[in-house]
Amino acid sequence: MKTHIDSVHEQRKSHECSFCRNTLARIAHLKIHVDSVHEKKKSHVCSICDYSSSRKDSLKIHIVSVHEKKKLHKCLIYDYSSAKNSNLKAHVGLDHEGKKATQMLHL
Repeated sequence: MKTHIDSVHEQRKSHECSFCRNTLARIAHLKIHVDSVHEKKKSHVCSICDYSSSRKDSLKIHIVSVHEKKKLHKCLIYDYSSAKNSNLKAHVGLDHEGKKATQMLHL
């Protein structure tokens, strides 16, 4: 419980990466960071194709979006959906907040 309170509610990050000085709240997250960022380990492998990832959630998104062709993140305003939440956020930023018009002026 103390670890949860420290890391989530008080945002203490007491575990420092010896490679890049990035700090993380949990030792388990530090190990994942080192494995994926610095050692380039990709231990989560797709059983259907040759895709691999350092993160389990990335593999899950890959399977759902590429192999199952599902787009679970849906726009509440427009007829837009995406397999990735980050793509939906980009859509909202570009189409809903008027950033698309501003960006077009700079091209």
